[in-house]
This record gives sequence, structure tokens and C-alpha cells, in this order.
Amino acid sequence: PIRQANYTISLDPQGLLKSAVTPWLASIPHRVGFDQTREGAAWFYTHRLPPHDMKNPHKRTIDWFNGLALATGMTTLPEPAYVLPPLDNALEQQVMERLVTLPQPIVAIA
Repeated sequence: PIRQANYTISLDPQGLLKSAVTPWLASIPHRVGFDQTREGAAWFYTHRLPPHDMKNPHKRTIDWFNGLALATGMTTLPEPAYVLPPLDNALEQQVMERLVTLPQPIVAIA
């Protein structure tokens, strides 16, 4: 199905083998990703960008991912827009009540 769509470019922000092999198997001619990936995914890219340094505190992940888009000639928003759904007072009160009844410390992972 992917090969029949005749895509011309793929962007791989993950840098995993499975996310790099699929576009290669689909014969997508331009495959963009970061160099020095885990699992050797970069071998399947036709265009490699400088490696994504997740330990760099001055570079946000969204900036690295925007680099993928910019490498293809696309434009990106100057700043990402984060839109959160409205939280009504009743729901906020319910969340707060549950939080205070949980054992401490609380660790949240998103």
C-alpha cells in the first residue's frame, strides 16, 4: 500500500530501524533522517542531518524535528503552538482531590 502511493519523500524523526526500513522498502526516493541513529537506521536515509543531541539543553526537540521539514524546503512556524483543552473548575477540583490522596512522592511521565 505505501509503495502504491508513490510518495517522494519521507521524514524519520525517530531514527529507529523500523521507521527507516519501511520507506526504503516502499522505494521512497528521498529519505531524510538524523545521522548517527540507533540501530543503524541512518544507512537507509538518502539525506542525513547532523545527529540529534538530546543532551543539548539549548536545543528543543521540536527544533530538531523542524530541521527535518526545513531540509526538504518546507517552512515551519517560528514557534510551536500548544493548545490545551479547556479545564472546567469541577474537573480541576476532582483532579486536585485525587492528587492529595495519592501516596507521596508523585512522579508524572508524559
